[in-house]
Amino acid sequence: MTSPFSTAAGNNPFAVAVAPPSTFPKMAGLNGLLLLVKPIKLEENLINTRFSKPGQAPQTYDRLTADVETIDAVPAGFDSNVFPSMYISGTRLITQLRGNLATGQPVLGRLGLFKPNEIPGAGNPWGLLEPTEDDVQLALRYVNGTHKPSGGVTPAAPKLAVQTAGAPLHQGGNPFA
Repeated sequence: MTSPFSTAAGNNPFAVAVAPPSTFPKMAGLNGLLLLVKPIKLEENLINTRFSKPGQAPQTYDRLTADVETIDAVPAGFDSNVFPSMYISGTRLITQLRGNLATGQPVLGRLGLFKPNEIPGAGNPWGLLEPTEDDVQLALRYVNGTHKPSGGVTPAAPKLAVQTAGAPLHQGGNPFA
């Protein structure tokens, strides 16, 4: 029997495996942006195998799945402002969004740190800051189709994968109504 690889050209007929690119921005890439977040699902007490240590009880965490749209800008490195089914695992964000799981109503806020002038991490979680009146008006124009986010104006970030746009949250009506 002949190997299917015997006819391949060159010394290495195999493709090189590469890590799949991220299809969602990191929180740092969303810092300062106005977000419309629609919580979809909350998974509680997931086992964190990444930071488990031998002989210790496994750590657990909660993970929220949400549809996220950036209102004022498209995150740097992305071609779309729509991120369907994005995982959110920050405790502060989950606490802020948990109540809207039952209603399905999107939450509007500007992403920021608890202590803005310090690095993110334990004691300085990401969260949604209360939107200003201008933020609310901009979001209403976005929802009504009279505002389109500008491209790539977030803080410098490495080029990420092109995001395939999902259906925007605002399609089919006003989410604030």
